[in-house]
Amino acid sequence: MEIVILVGFFALLIGIIVFAVRFVKKQNNKKIELFQQWALRLNLQHEHKKQLLAKLNMLSGELDGVPVVIYEHIVGSGKNQVLYTTVTFAPNPFDFDFKIGKEGFFSKVGKSFGSKDIEFGDEEFDKKFLLKCKDEEGRFRNLMDFRMQQELRNIEKQLKGAIQSSNAGFTYSLAGGFNKQAKLEEFERVIGFMRALIKNLR
Repeated sequence: MEIVILVGFFALLIGIIVFAVRFVKKQNNKKIELFQQWALRLNLQHEHKKQLLAKLNMLSGELDGVPVVIYEHIVGSGKNQVLYTTVTFAPNPFDFDFKIGKEGFFSKVGKSFGSKDIEFGDEEFDKKFLLKCKDEEGRFRNLMDFRMQQELRNIEKQLKGAIQSSNAGFTYSLAGGFNKQAKLEEFERVIGFMRALIKNLR
């Protein structure tokens, strides 16, 4: 009787493992298809690499004449692993550092302790967004003109992280991958804002 129970337990365990592997494989293939379609739409090159059970996608090429890479990468190890999707325009078309994000709890606490961000005199806009630029505030204000402020308002719901200009490039990262077209399109809208900023620089 004990042997029957033990065999049944291992059979169930193997079944769960097989199901999990097939599920992950199906999700990976679905994601690869999304990235392939995305590459065609943006006229970029697509490739993917395998990391354990995950398949990490990458798009590369140029957008508006600026080299760009959109890629998935895993940060952390073991149970603390997190998948990120990042877009990087490099070399950075901007020669000064800045950061654009949404106001959150910690940024509001920081303000109460004297940390300042750049404000534009629009109370509603200034409450929603966190904009920082240490050394080139005048140039950043010119970059973030009225039209670009409206463009930023348009992606308020889609902006889930910070857009940053630094020595590493002009980047934006989002925790998580894309298994649905809608999530990919949200990410692409943020990229659209970044492309508009680059064009506004010119």
